[in-house]
This record gives sequence, structure tokens and C-alpha cells, in this order.
Amino acid sequence: MKGHNTAGFGASIKNVALGCYTRDTRAAMHRCTQYPRYWFPERCGSNADEVMRRLADACPHGAIRVRNGELRVVFDMCNQCMRCTRIAPGCIRISPENFNGFFEAMAMAAKFVLEQFDEDSVFFINVALDMTELCDCWGFTTGNVLPDLGVLGSRDILAVDKATLDLTNELPLIVENVSRSLEVIDDPDLHPFARIFGPYKDPYLQIYYGGKYGLGEVDYELVEVRPARRPERKLPPPSFPRARRLYPRVRRRLSESA
Repeated sequence: MKGHNTAGFGASIKNVALGCYTRDTRAAMHRCTQYPRYWFPERCGSNADEVMRRLADACPHGAIRVRNGELRVVFDMCNQCMRCTRIAPGCIRISPENFNGFFEAMAMAAKFVLEQFDEDSVFFINVALDMTELCDCWGFTTGNVLPDLGVLGSRDILAVDKATLDLTNELPLIVENVSRSLEVIDDPDLHPFARIFGPYKDPYLQIYYGGKYGLGEVDYELVEVRPARRPERKLPPPSFPRARRLYPRVRRRLSESA
């Protein structure tokens, strides 16, 4: 399980929906964000070119791009800060519809994949360890943004993702490990990943559309197979040696400069 800058998070549904298709199909799913209209140059009067430049300059994440006189919002990069709508109200619109299409396409794609298998022949495992902010397709990693949770498994893809979201929703976001290029939203009502990627990328949308297309059941029962905590053992008290003070002057200087 990891964060995902378009899907909110990536676990079983996302990995089946995107991982089981070709690059062309995955690209088409991402293009779903472009179909609801969001740019209205006719409302900008005679200075549409100037408005486009201002919008691109105002986006802190490079989501608004102007090429060959055309404006395009890359919703994969948009965190819905709405700065653009304040600069040019009426000319640009950032709405949930531009994000929902991707979530619905994932549910449809996962449904088709699962229909190719007998129900008893599939099992889903979410490894909620080393949870970073971005998926593997970025080609690099970051520090963990959530504490380790454990490993969850189920024959129901919707139930295991819902349980994973519910449990990680209770974990504290490790803000200092979030990339500085992102913008953490100070809203405790959001899932930690939605605090990173924006409220319109709420990872629970995967559960909503998964339920709509009959991927599974949202109700589940947690059965702990092996506790995450260390087994209780009676051990003698520790007796650690004192640290060796090899460089006291260097340490003092660093402390004074800090």
C-alpha cells in the first residue's frame, strides 16, 4: 500500500485496475480527467493569453500548463488548492467531476479483470508497511509518511481495501517525511493521503465506485492472525554502556552553532 497522486492511494483495487492493463489503456484511464470541461477562455475577454500565463505562474505544482496557445490542467498533479480559481474566477473550474472519472474507470477495469477468474481462486494482500507518498511508477521513493500497520488479506478486494483505509485513517501523518514540493492540508477529517493529494482525491472514492460496480462488500470483520506487537517475554533489565565521547569539541561547536 502506498499513496498515489491520482487515485489517492494504491492497494488491491488500484493494482488490479492499472497493473493488469497495457500502457495505452492506463493512459486512457488517466485521460478521463480531461473530459469534463474546465477552461472557458470566452469568459476571459480579450486577454485570455495573459490569463493563461497568470494561471500557469500561480500553480505551485505545475499542474497548469500552456502549450501552443492552449491551456491544460494536469489533474494528476493538482491538489485542489483553488489558487487558480481565485486569480481568474469563471475562466477556470476545478470540480470533483474531473477527478471522479479516474476512480470510476478503475472500478470498471478491476471488475473486468476479476470476471476472468473464479471467485475462489483469488486472494488479495495489502502490505501496509513502508508506506510512502507515491507509487512505484515514479521510479523513486521517499521516507515513510505513515507508521507501519501490518499485512492485511482477504478474498474480498473491496473489504480488504476498505479495512486498510479505515485502519490507516487512524494513523498520524508523518509530515516531516512528506516531500517539500507537496502541500499538506491541515484538515483532520481527511484521510492522511487526502491531506497530501487533496480532498477530491479522497481514497475512499475507490470504495464508493467499487461498491457501485459490485467489486465486493464494504462490511468486514477483522480477525487478527498474528499480533503486530512483540511477544511478551520476561527479560532481565537492559544495561547499555555509556556512549564514547570521541569528539567532544566538535559536538560542542555544532551545538553552539545550532
